[in-house]
Amino acid sequence: MISIFEFPRLGPPCTEMFGKHVTSPVFSLAGAYMYVGGFGLFLFLNGFYSGSPLFAWGTPVTFMGQTITELRTYYLTLLALFVHQNVNNWVNSVVYPWLLNCVQDPKSPTSGYSDFSTLVLVCLFDLYSEIDMILVVSGIASQMGFVAAIVAANVVSSSAINLQYLRQKRKDHAGDAGTDQDARGPDQHEIPPTDDLSTVWLPCDHASRLHDVEHGEGCDCGECIC
Repeated sequence: MISIFEFPRLGPPCTEMFGKHVTSPVFSLAGAYMYVGGFGLFLFLNGFYSGSPLFAWGTPVTFMGQTITELRTYYLTLLALFVHQNVNNWVNSVVYPWLLNCVQDPKSPTSGYSDFSTLVLVCLFDLYSEIDMILVVSGIASQMGFVAAIVAANVVSSSAINLQYLRQKRKDHAGDAGTDQDARGPDQHEIPPTDDLSTVWLPCDHASRLHDVEHGEGCDCGECIC
């Protein structure tokens, strides 16, 4: 009998299915949006949206301690925050992966720059991150209009940057496939898939030489894989 305070033991099929869902981007994002929607509904039912200057649009609004009363200044501030967030996504999408994969990864032989230049870039990135945090937090804490500008910038820049990565990945993969085919030559075939782990598939010329060494020339045992 299983206690209500204990989780039942899951067999291999269940744990495999559960693991696939936990590591799935679709499943994790669906769970996150369900939680955010439920939390937003909770705030709505408890009257957080009514009369709050945070959930409003337009002037007057306080941004970084200053009250904005003119619509022209308000929309220029929205535009400036939109541009800033695009630049911020550009920096984070380029510098942060470089920091992880080229600087901090032990498998990477070099960062691409001298040690002094690398440390300067790291410090500049840290300084920019602090400035970015001030601007973004000031916008988010002021009004949902600034949040909308940040969200729109995230959608635009993230889509453009990651689309470029996907295109480059497809281009590199196509180039590697062509290089491998050229290296094999016209008289060599691709290695066919097999479930027999005892079979070693080799190109025809290598397989023939291996067969001749083990069985002698003229053997008709039928084990030659060509």
